[in-house]
Amino acid sequence: MPSARSELKIVRFTDPLSRAVELLSENAYDQLPVLDGDGHLRGSITWREIGATNRPATALVEDAAVLKVRSIRTDEPMVDCLADVADHGCVFVLNPDGSLSGIVTGHDLAHRFEQELRPYALIQELELRLRRALKKGSDTGEGNSW
Repeated sequence: MPSARSELKIVRFTDPLSRAVELLSENAYDQLPVLDGDGHLRGSITWREIGATNRPATALVEDAAVLKVRSIRTDEPMVDCLADVADHGCVFVLNPDGSLSGIVTGHDLAHRFEQELRPYALIQELELRLRRALKKGSDTGEGNSW
């Protein structure tokens, strides 16, 4: 999935909370990963956390960040994260060395499943239409020539 291996905008614990607001707004994101000084995933920040309390203008990302985030490694099956995405909206994807690789959101999964399932849905719809046409033809006596 492309989003699982894409460069993400990030914030660090020591960044001003206004930086998170700026990145979320500019990129139309719902969440951002929060990295520590070594570049490892340590949490996330969303509009919910930002809006939860009235923080001073000097607030830092660490004042609002959620420290418990869901993650999966690039060498793990994607199916292992489906429940987490459904329950939490996203999972962050980590490389085997622990560095951030990307993110998978409900939006990403919906588009992927739509791409994968669309051909089957179209075939099913064609089959249903053919069945209705054949039934209609047999009811009128037009379909008996086979």
